[in-house]
Amino acid sequence: MVLGLMFTLPLNPVRRFIPRYSKSQLTSTKILSERSAVPAVPSRATKSTQSKISRADKERLLRIARRPRKGPFNAVMDPTEFGAGSAAIDVSDAVKNSGGHDLWTPTFEDNFQIPTIKKPDLGHLRDKIDIPAVSVPHQGASYNPPAYKVEQRRQEEADKLAVVEGVPAGMVVDEIQDEEEAVITTDAVVSRKQPARKTKQQRARMAKQRGEKRALAEKAARKRLLNSIYTIKSLRSEAVKAADASEQARLARQLALRLKLRKGLAGQRLGKHRVPENDIEVQIGEDLSESLRNLKPEGNLFRDRFVSLQQRALIEPRVPVLPKRKSKLKEYEKHAMETL
Repeated sequence: MVLGLMFTLPLNPVRRFIPRYSKSQLTSTKILSERSAVPAVPSRATKSTQSKISRADKERLLRIARRPRKGPFNAVMDPTEFGAGSAAIDVSDAVKNSGGHDLWTPTFEDNFQIPTIKKPDLGHLRDKIDIPAVSVPHQGASYNPPAYKVEQRRQEEADKLAVVEGVPAGMVVDEIQDEEEAVITTDAVVSRKQPARKTKQQRARMAKQRGEKRALAEKAARKRLLNSIYTIKSLRSEAVKAADASEQARLARQLALRLKLRKGLAGQRLGKHRVPENDIEVQIGEDLSESLRNLKPEGNLFRDRFVSLQQRALIEPRVPVLPKRKSKLKEYEKHAMETL
């Protein structure tokens, strides 16, 4: 029985040759063949291999580059023959379309006119300034008080700054302590007690308290947000009042600016320079004359007119340009014997 089992023939026939290699029998090929037959979408657009340049343009570019061009049967074309140059031989589009446009027939483009924009009339500063060309000095400019009036006014100013109990007004003096009551200070260093280190339970309790406070604050903020829905009318009225207030403030600023411009541009910066102010023409007591015969004129009429033109915005503010000396002066020292 055992011998019969050992010499039994196999069911599959014995292969006498190796099968031919084929890719279709690979496992990977079988897996790919079971997938969808729809081709995958490419990751990026592929460039078309077709050239967008026509044959005539390509030949013309080759003629410009002075490169050999091949004709029929791969024969090289002669660049000196007619039509082999870089110039175009065909008739241009302007010649082909000639005669199709009538110059005397009006078209839409001929009737089109550019709209003219009117320049806004913003006015000038000189129209807002209302000051006389010649400013009249103050009535007290020519007042010459007597000597006793000057001394009286000086004494009044001194009385305002009078010394109160040996100390000027507005000055505070520390009180001087007696020697017995003086406190003796020492340079002893006060030691600060270091805080004890918190335990784990204390830190956890503090973190819990902070979380509760944060939750209460968020709840209060949410409640205020919900309550603000019912106050839309009041908020709208407040916004309208704020807008009206800002408009009134803007109008007030404009009015103040107009009132300031009516007094001229003295002291204001206009452009690169600042408009000068009128100088106060005064004389000290030593220069005052006792009679009109000895009276000396004060000021400069030309300078006054020049400053007045600047303040009334008739000319731009300027500064006097002094002539500059190109070379320095040379000093020569002469000896006494040269003067003889």
